[in-house]
Amino acid sequence: WDLLAVFLSACAAAHFYTRYEQGHWAFPTIRIASRKPAFHVVPRDSGHGESSRRDDPQEDELDSEVDALLDKIAQSGIGSLTAKERARLESARAELLKRR
Repeated sequence: WDLLAVFLSACAAAHFYTRYEQGHWAFPTIRIASRKPAFHVVPRDSGHGESSRRDDPQEDELDSEVDALLDKIAQSGIGSLTAKERARLESARAELLKRR
């Protein structure tokens, strides 16, 4: 009886697997609630060459400083920033959000 039970189990598994591969059946999906990301991307107002059309040189300086900090993060990770650099990045983020 034991061998018969093993044989029938193997046949049932093969049948279900074949039906699944043929597309007749599908496994139920489990939806996991996604969390909101901690950061969001602030899009630019216009396309290429935006910095050449700006009137305020302080905005260009801010952008270049933020770009340098982001390059440092991309190369070495966010842990490589000093406390002063992190504070500057956060204040630049607040300024960008205030403009919008």
